[in-house]
Amino acid sequence: MKNPLSEWDEKGISTFHIKTTLVAGAGTFVDGYDLTAGSLVFPLIEKSLGQGLVGSSEILFLSIILGNFLGAIIFGYLARYGRKKFYGIDAMLMSLGALLKLSFQLPFN
Repeated sequence: MKNPLSEWDEKGISTFHIKTTLVAGAGTFVDGYDLTAGSLVFPLIEKSLGQGLVGSSEILFLSIILGNFLGAIIFGYLARYGRKKFYGIDAMLMSLGALLKLSFQLPFN
């Protein structure tokens, strides 16, 4: 019986495989960074929200996971139209968020 994957086994590793592995690993790294940063600022958020431990952690970590999920869908769709346009929109949204934070003086300073 012939191995149906023998053709793939003989090809070896190319630069495409390496790039794909690095991109997949970067996504996991960014998700871990978000959760680590959230745990570091958790005491400040808990104090400013006035919630208990459970309520504050639900708000914080659900917002992180939801933000990652929606960001992947929205910016993945936008990336189809070109990287330069995507990075321009991304930079514009981050600048707008920073200006809104300054104008409303949010309690997370």
